Amino acid sequence: MKNTLSLLLLSLVSLAVHAGDIHVIPYPVKVEMHSGTVRLTPSTPERCRIDAGMNHADEYRLTLSRKGVDIVAQSTAGLQYARETLAQLRAQYGEELPALTVTDYPRYEWRGLMLDCSRHFYSLEYLKKQVDMLAHYKMTRLHLHLTDDQGWRIEIKRYPELTQRGAWRTFNQQDSICIDTYKDQPEFELDPRFIVRNGDRTLYGGYYTQEELRSLVAYARERHVEIIPEIDMPGHTQAISAIYPQFTATGEASWGTIFSVPLSPAKEEVYTFLQHILDEVMEIFPSHYIHIGADEVEKNTWRESAECRQQGSPQPLGRRHVLALLGGRRAPARGGAGSPHYLHPRRPDVRGTSRRTALRHLPLSGPRPHPRLAAASCPWRTGEPVGREHEQLPPCRLLHLSPHGGPCRTPLDACRTPQLAGLHG
Repeated sequence: MKNTLSLLLLSLVSLAVHAGDIHVIPYPVKVEMHSGTVRLTPSTPERCRIDAGMNHADEYRLTLSRKGVDIVAQSTAGLQYARETLAQLRAQYGEELPALTVTDYPRYEWRGLMLDCSRHFYSLEYLKKQVDMLAHYKMTRLHLHLTDDQGWRIEIKRYPELTQRGAWRTFNQQDSICIDTYKDQPEFELDPRFIVRNGDRTLYGGYYTQEELRSLVAYARERHVEIIPEIDMPGHTQAISAIYPQFTATGEASWGTIFSVPLSPAKEEVYTFLQHILDEVMEIFPSHYIHIGADEVEKNTWRESAECRQQGSPQPLGRRHVLALLGGRRAPARGGAGSPHYLHPRRPDVRGTSRRTALRHLPLSGPRPHPRLAAASCPWRTGEPVGREHEQLPPCRLLHLSPHGGPCRTPLDACRTPQLAGLHG
């Protein structure tokens, strides 16, 4: 009898589930474990209500008990986050879940992911799949890099040649890498739907119509994800200059020492062209921010151009005219919402800082300083320690940064980075 009791107690201990055992991404602010388990079936009661008086925006409280599933949320977004947490718990435990209460809320408003559609084109179905994944992990932004030297991916009705010609290319080095890697890793296959024959040439590319992008925006909105378009300027614009070479300072579409020759800041027609493009972009995307690049601008042709030099002395020429092309000089109006704000990657004043370290909101008006986004690429994916190039961020492993802002092993310290608006991968 004594041995039987000991075995029973040992079994109960082995079945005990601790808060640290649950696999919810991002890890919640608070997890309270209760005794017993809850079996979820199609007939299990689920009670949901909105309580706008909760302490934090988009907060939720999910309770699993013998009475069923109870969710209280501050907003419809919080309600969705609770259901995604429940879905993650079911993926871990099946139909027999531990009784618990999960309380969570976002630490950062901006929890985003960037997808480069210019260098490699993705189907609309794939983009919607990414939205589903972002929603599942309670992320709020999908940043679409729609234009670059390698391809123009958004239909602009005023300038149809941007997609008729700018959306297609012969295979480049990046494509060759994918073709070689595909031999051992099939997931690197270039989608054959986007490879076409044009005479004796094989072209790779594609673009999204405005209606397709509107459908994506609506699909994402239903899942509380905002689409942020990126239209790169004044550098990374060879998809433009190959069609309109007169927009560069040299009148040619060419490659500089490191990067492509940018658009000229001294030509009035460049501002008109960009404004027309942004007008159409803003009709498609209702996002508060539009990303317009400004990174890796090779300014040699500006300094060598007499027309550009008339705009200012060689030393300040670069930054002042980058800002002009970003909208500081021209601010296309967004109907009913005033002038849009632009999201613009800026290097912090730290020597050796990587261009991917930080993003900075650059509003056309409003108080300074501006909120910032901590952005990471490979280190976030691989868990490499943050090196000197990231020294403006507190020491941590970017792999552990929670996009939702919940506790993590080595979180960003909000007290040390009070202007941090979010995280961007």
